[in-house]
Amino acid sequence: MCARSTAWRVTPAVPWLCCCVWVVSSTSATTCSRPSKSGQRDDGGFSKAGEKGADLETTYRVLRGFVMVKERPADPDKLRGFVARCRNADGGYGLAPGQPSNVTATYFASIILYWLNDR
Repeated sequence: MCARSTAWRVTPAVPWLCCCVWVVSSTSATTCSRPSKSGQRDDGGFSKAGEKGADLETTYRVLRGFVMVKERPADPDKLRGFVARCRNADGGYGLAPGQPSNVTATYFASIILYWLNDR
């Protein structure tokens, strides 16, 4: 069983994230469960449990899990659309659509787009 982080609670569709990303152990990623493609929200991104909309931080962490096991989300084009909606007029990205730009969100958006285009 995967240890669960008390700091992060992910949607029930992606419990593998706790094992594959947060817990550092001698267990290889192949022994963890596969990412759940059904966890992708209608807006294209991923979110923490109980949140109404997706955010780039959670989306980054979930997509990193997909990359680690060499898989893709169910709808990469929808995910690209979510990332595009997080972009602001100043060229930066907010953690969610309509939020102000910051360097962390801009990194998340950049690496998500890189991972999606790298396959």
